[in-house]
Amino acid sequence: MDIFLSHSNHADDLPLINMLSLAFKVLGINLHVVERAPRPGKAIGEKIVQTMDACDEVLVLYTNHAQGRQDVEAEIGLAKASSRPAPPVFITEFPANKPALVQGCEEGVRGRG
Repeated sequence: MDIFLSHSNHADDLPLINMLSLAFKVLGINLHVVERAPRPGKAIGEKIVQTMDACDEVLVLYTNHAQGRQDVEAEIGLAKASSRPAPPVFITEFPANKPALVQGCEEGVRGRG
């Protein structure tokens, strides 16, 4: 299984991203973090779309640092607009709230801040 991870690049979120990457690897799941798969000369937007389209699911690490970031919001919009049968799954840091675009969608895990 392949999962695309939408996230902020804030330094405080990197330990969470590393922990998720390791946990999914142990489970035999490929967690795609686009910054960790360089493709020199490729436009980042194109790289994100192609990577997301190749994945089975989209997971959003929606921390306080991801909240309101245009790049994260754009990735959520791409995931919702895709032909993927399931909406993105969220791991939400308390007290971050999911964007209006996905209000009413089920959450994966809600952590404590």
